[in-house]
Amino acid sequence: MIRIYLEELLIHMIRGQFLSQPSSQPVKSVKQKNDNEAYQRITTYLEEHIREHLTIEIICRENMISRSQIQKLFRERNDCGIIDYFSRLKIELAKQIIRQNHHNFTQIAEFLGYNSIHYFSRQFKKITGMTPSEYSSSIKIFTD
Repeated sequence: MIRIYLEELLIHMIRGQFLSQPSSQPVKSVKQKNDNEAYQRITTYLEEHIREHLTIEIICRENMISRSQIQKLFRERNDCGIIDYFSRLKIELAKQIIRQNHHNFTQIAEFLGYNSIHYFSRQFKKITGMTPSEYSSSIKIFTD
């Protein structure tokens, strides 16, 4: 008789455990889905506005997201903040344009929304480890 009560108690405890667990998982998966959608929306926005000079305030306002939330999203996924991510996008596009060899560095800097060729060059070196000229020379070696 005691054994039956103990088994019944154990069944109730197990059911209670399983019933309480799933409620936390859907909340987590909904948040994850919302974060993924926000991240996708923002990266698309950045790609569409790559030729502009954007600040974090503008990006947040246009995407209706807080500064702390946007920084958290990008740090979790890219190990860098939103502005660093945007700079990397710009420099990747700059590298593609340099490989096409149709524009000089001043034109590329202006095309990508940089106000100064010097700032563009500093950003390029910071991200790639070489100046735009060094990068251009290095790809010419491989194409020749």
